Amino acid sequence: TKYQHLSTHIAITDLPEALPGMLENIHLNQVENYANIKLESLELCWGNVGQYESCISKFNSCPVVIAADCIYWTSLFAPFLQTVEAFCKIGATVIIAHVKRWKKDSIFFSMCKKKGLTVEILSEQIEFLPEEHTNKMRKQISRIYRISKQ
Repeated sequence: TKYQHLSTHIAITDLPEALPGMLENIHLNQVENYANIKLESLELCWGNVGQYESCISKFNSCPVVIAADCIYWTSLFAPFLQTVEAFCKIGATVIIAHVKRWKKDSIFFSMCKKKGLTVEILSEQIEFLPEEHTNKMRKQISRIYRISKQ
């Protein structure tokens, strides 16, 4: 392919119970057939200092962190922020794909700003979709955020 010359190190992370599924997906997508891609699945519980420091140590340069659908329970805002902040401190950019579900979702992004992180909305899509059981139309807001150190 036209990207064969690029060398990439990718770490995908999740809770320990999800690692077997991640390894299966890596195999099913035949990632091991690309000599220029180093892909590992790592255990990462948000807020676990040892785990995120171990993950950070795997990279020779500042990584780009991509997170999707991670902001939903307020009880997880603080440990997720701790992990995001640790990556931003080494110069990483964190990209978060987020579907707004509740007004309280914005609390997480306010917490980021209070920690001195820059929060930018890169993309916003507004759709009107039918509710699953009632077909009543509801507004869905999907955003892509970039979080980085100021």
